[in-house]
Amino acid sequence: MDLSKPINVDDLSFDRVVMQSAMPVVVEFWSPSCMYCLKMAKVLDDLAKEFYGRALVAKVSVQDSPRLAARFGVTGVPVFILFKYGLILGQTTGAISKGRLKTALGMDIYV
Repeated sequence: MDLSKPINVDDLSFDRVVMQSAMPVVVEFWSPSCMYCLKMAKVLDDLAKEFYGRALVAKVSVQDSPRLAARFGVTGVPVFILFKYGLILGQTTGAISKGRLKTALGMDIYV
């Protein structure tokens, strides 16, 4: 698994990869039919490279994993949540710049 790129997680892998991680994990809840989500792909790629070894970047397709979306109250996409040890440290919604995403999630504090 190449952790310098966003990794796809689903119902089966989410708890193991995200909730049990000692390393912070940025999760994007997204949909392949969402234009804003597709625009955020480059931002997530950049985050994964910038924080390689310090944080993971993961993606959850709400179409493939609707139970995960419901579990975290995701009703629209894209939604970004920063987790560590299963705790939510930050959350934001919508397509924004990498700098604003890092600030909104508190990555300058937690990572």
